[in-house]
Amino acid sequence: ELQQLGYDTHMIFVNTSLDTALQRNSDRPRSVPEPLVVKSWKEVQANIGKFSQLFRRNFIVVDNNDAGEDVFAKVYKQVMHLAKGKVQNTLGRQWITKELELKRR
Repeated sequence: ELQQLGYDTHMIFVNTSLDTALQRNSDRPRSVPEPLVVKSWKEVQANIGKFSQLFRRNFIVVDNNDAGEDVFAKVYKQVMHLAKGKVQNTLGRQWITKELELKRR
């Protein structure tokens, strides 16, 4: 729906290994049963290809396996790069052109 309105859409996929997901789950005060973690992780991994096709060049994978690494800084950098880019959606570009013409009048 957003694309039909002229917006560019992006996806930043923050990925972990199954071992990391299990470890983080066990470290939480409120954890979920291990079989649920495994099932959910497998379902998400199975969808990476679909997400990649849906978002094409606007699909970014961020590795989040290193607990000591600041993943938020990595994600922030990617978001800022996307936000500063020119609008790619044809409807969005047409709207911008029209608005700029109206502004000049």
